[in-house]
Amino acid sequence: MKNYIQKGTRLQFIYEGTPTLLAGTPMLFGGIPGIVCEDCTTGNYLVLAIEGVFEIPKESGKVFTVGQSVYIQGGQATDIEGSDALYFGMCMEDESTTVYVKLDDFPARTEHKYVALLTQTGTNAPVATILKNTLGAIVWGYTSPGVYTATLAGAFTATTAVKIANAGIGVHSPEIMEALHTSGDVITVRTFLQDVGATDNDMAGTNAILSGTLIEITVY
Repeated sequence: MKNYIQKGTRLQFIYEGTPTLLAGTPMLFGGIPGIVCEDCTTGNYLVLAIEGVFEIPKESGKVFTVGQSVYIQGGQATDIEGSDALYFGMCMEDESTTVYVKLDDFPARTEHKYVALLTQTGTNAPVATILKNTLGAIVWGYTSPGVYTATLAGAFTATTAVKIANAGIGVHSPEIMEALHTSGDVITVRTFLQDVGATDNDMAGTNAILSGTLIEITVY
């Protein structure tokens, strides 16, 4: 093909920064995440690998799960997006001081999703079987009968949408489930057992209703 240029797995451009960049340094160029291939000083060609899985040092105390979004801040991996922490890729494996990251070739995406199947028994916190997670390490907790929380600090912005499988209201479906965006840190899941014999259709918070129940949390 006469107009073929290259495979597109690397970027090459004149580096105009002042600090020397060392091979293996994670950085973004034009919003594209990449890894410096060779040591580079100002005025020379800088080559970035923009495809593949790379081992990146992470901030102290950070723990990642497979599929979780990884952000870069100060050359280290972190789990919270911010003005100086930019989306970089997806966790493939977590180590004690580093994380294996698959570079994302669609870094401009703004949608992050958590999809799981929830099961709850007794007075235990729900147990999540994760189907997809680009949001972060959500921690599930038990509050009271029929009330449970999903907590992830600062993750749930005003543009968060939550869906949960619901049996629906009616005499043939007395089990009711709802998920609420409670705060920037918390999603609350509530389960009820509808008293179909009562005239006012009372609903009492009830445990052990979640059983492989699908929940989907999307942050836009």
